[in-house]
Amino acid sequence: MKTLVIYFSQTGTTKAAAERIAGIKKADLAEIRPEKSYEMSYWKIVFTSLKEILTKARPELAMEIPDIQQYDRILLGCP
Repeated sequence: MKTLVIYFSQTGTTKAAAERIAGIKKADLAEIRPEKSYEMSYWKIVFTSLKEILTKARPELAMEIPDIQQYDRILLGCP
């Protein structure tokens, strides 16, 4: 079974977990990277996230999106 672990990590904690899971499952790994980085302040991140949700915004990505059709299982990690 071919597996992809795809994750978003602001501080590196989720990245470490995703890398460990990918290693255990022998899975491919992909990081979700927005074109414009989020601010590190907790309340600024909360405000930005709420604004994106309410306006149905979809930030541009600074990454190549994997072809998910080749995977049997996709694990998603985010804070």
